[in-house]
Amino acid sequence: MLWTIVLGVAVMLLLSGCNPDRNKPYNFLNSVWVCEEAHVCIAVTERESQAYSYGEIERDGKAVPITIVYFNGLQGALLDFNKAYSYETIFTPEIEADKYLWRGYIDYSRKEFTLEKTFDSGRKYPLLSDDDMPLTFVRYDCTQEELLPLLPWDEEENLKADFEPGKLLELGMEMYVEDPPQKKITWFGLSDFWPDPFGVLEKQASAPESDAS
Repeated sequence: MLWTIVLGVAVMLLLSGCNPDRNKPYNFLNSVWVCEEAHVCIAVTERESQAYSYGEIERDGKAVPITIVYFNGLQGALLDFNKAYSYETIFTPEIEADKYLWRGYIDYSRKEFTLEKTFDSGRKYPLLSDDDMPLTFVRYDCTQEELLPLLPWDEEENLKADFEPGKLLELGMEMYVEDPPQKKITWFGLSDFWPDPFGVLEKQASAPESDAS
């Protein structure tokens, strides 16, 4: 029975690997995705198209608004929010070169995603480069009521004229500090579907630490 379960989950993993879109952040409404290392926070609400999300990154002590775009497959980009704040400004007629703050390959899973490398190896984008990679974003669940006041649009989807970025980034950093991601043992990549199947992590947490000999 155990091996039947393992094989079944393996098939699920193979199927999900063939369709990375199912793990992209827009599938997890009312969530924030936090990268503590680069001080970035991405928000996902019902406001966005499936193609993009609003975010904030800290630069020189200030929160800078950005847009993350999810291209087909494993490619994605970070854009200047002031030039890419809607589906029309992002995709019509085409994305202009100066909107790109970073473009590259992204590895998605249900609980995190990782910026892995730039699309053009060695290229220096205005925001990030291969020297900064990899950068992992961890998912935290919120409510729409918590997120909407922190975003640059209101409930009618109108941009706020007096919006000041920073509160979303502050929320994300607070969540990370209060609940940092825990290192975990991965059983053949099954941890997202079948966490700690044999209770190893629980035993490690309860066992007293022993001095190294």
